[in-house]
Amino acid sequence: ADFLDKKCAEIDGLLADLEAEVKTLAEYKKSIISEVTTQGLNQNVKKKQSGIDWVGNIPAHWQVVPFRSYVVERTEKNLGGRNKNLLALSFALGVTRYADKQYNMDRVKDDFCGYQIVHEKDLVLSPNDIIKGSIFVSEYKGCISPMYRVFSNYDPETYNLYYLSYHLRTKESGRKFFYIARGLIGEILDNGKYVTRRMSVSQQDL
Repeated sequence: ADFLDKKCAEIDGLLADLEAEVKTLAEYKKSIISEVTTQGLNQNVKKKQSGIDWVGNIPAHWQVVPFRSYVVERTEKNLGGRNKNLLALSFALGVTRYADKQYNMDRVKDDFCGYQIVHEKDLVLSPNDIIKGSIFVSEYKGCISPMYRVFSNYDPETYNLYYLSYHLRTKESGRKFFYIARGLIGEILDNGKYVTRRMSVSQQDL
């Protein structure tokens, strides 16, 4: 995660200065994340088959484990609506404070009793937008809509949720989520193109 933080920060800086190369650099960023999270930092180590088609070969000392082995779903409710720090999640900005938004402020509810608590370093994901990459580690403590899912780390000393969030935002992960997502909603755009929206990944499939 430290390596990816540094590498992505370098690339993000280039994106700001070289707008003409935004698309190329964005693809480069995705390829770096994908390569590191599926192949590791050292490309010279011995490899083995992961047994997962979309992952391919992985370093021989790696293990393949289910998502539930490293995270536990947080079910802490915002009792009495005491926590007023409302959070938002998007595939473009990650977890942000609603108070920092410059638009759509009229959509904020006054009562946060039914919302769920998010702690710093929790993993937050949107089942409806996970295909796009809406899965990030929160830097804030607050509350968020119950439409999202919140996970905490079993053992921060042995596993890094930033790494997990990077991995699940790769194009390969997005394609996998697309295959297992359910609940298609069709839409015809003004140009006549037919698209689907809101494909949700269930708790069991995740």
